[in-house]
Amino acid sequence: MPIKKEKKEEQTNTFASLGVTVAGVVGAIALKIASARRPARKLPALLNYATAIRRPGLSETLIATNIIEGNGKFGIETGQNPDGTENVVNMFVKNIVDCVVKAIREDAVVHCTIPAGLITVQAEGGNAGGPVVAVGSNITSITISGIIR
Repeated sequence: MPIKKEKKEEQTNTFASLGVTVAGVVGAIALKIASARRPARKLPALLNYATAIRRPGLSETLIATNIIEGNGKFGIETGQNPDGTENVVNMFVKNIVDCVVKAIREDAVVHCTIPAGLITVQAEGGNAGGPVVAVGSNITSITISGIIR
């Protein structure tokens, strides 16, 4: 009987015997969060627009070509097989890229928010009573949805 009891104690103390503690797990999670990448810098609106309209969009072929060329730099064979058949690694890379780009195009969601007060309006005009000047801004936040192409 004592043998069974010892095995049970071994099973219940497995994490403790490995040195795993709640504090250790919490510390590891905190370290991972602290080392996360910082968000990208915000571009001024005009520069953002000027660069965005010149982008061609995602190209499965270009992405796969860049990966396959990179594979060649690592010594991975990228040409046809010796018997003349197509390289399976290249087909595999192309399939992965096609699936990822399709998922991005069909499933990704983009939300942009324009905070209240960001859009300002100034107008001048006149009527029989004289000149009229109007100043205003958006009073509520606006959320815009978009797609990735």
